[in-house]
Amino acid sequence: MAIKGSPTAVSPHVSRRFAITTLGCKVNQYDATTIQERLSAAGHQWLSFKEHADVYIINSCTVTNQADRESRQLARRAKRLNPDANVIMTGCYAQVSPAAVSRLPEVDYVIGLNRLEDLVSVVSNPEQQAARVLIDNLR
Repeated sequence: MAIKGSPTAVSPHVSRRFAITTLGCKVNQYDATTIQERLSAAGHQWLSFKEHADVYIINSCTVTNQADRESRQLARRAKRLNPDANVIMTGCYAQVSPAAVSRLPEVDYVIGLNRLEDLVSVVSNPEQQAARVLIDNLR
């Protein structure tokens, strides 16, 4: 049995309510569906982005400056809906401009492309995630 606060103590998994919105192409839409399916399979409840959620995921696009702006607006909207929620920015904008995205006060985590396991982990156990920015160099 682990003693609370010991390195082997593990927080019990808590079901969280999450909302996801997607900007951009069909690849982003596919990715958002995959994220939704994985989080639902992990026991989390999927909500509309307009609802009061514990976690808001913005699957961003960066094809135009307007897409970047829309991603920032969605992060602000999520924090207005629930100031205590975790806001995760993923997708192309997060991957291409992680430093800029991480400076947004509304964004709690920046998770790049091909980091689905990290995204699921952050939603499931945010208190166990030390890094705010999880990006791989795709070059």
